[in-house]
Amino acid sequence: ISAPQARRQARRFRHSVEQELEILLLHGVLHLLGHDHALDRGRMRRLEQTWRRRLGLPGGLIERNRS
Repeated sequence: ISAPQARRQARRFRHSVEQELEILLLHGVLHLLGHDHALDRGRMRRLEQTWRRRLGLPGGLIERNRS
């Protein structure tokens, strides 16, 4: 995870750097577990969304890239 990039993204999406790092970490862990949002018909997006809610995190990477 690139700390400078996380800081830029946190500013852009108006939340803390810590929250951005948690979002990036969650997304990366899901990839390490074998999920691929480009190919899995929404499964990774749903998992990421469920875990973000449980952890109290703002919108994730997949939602950002859908618009």
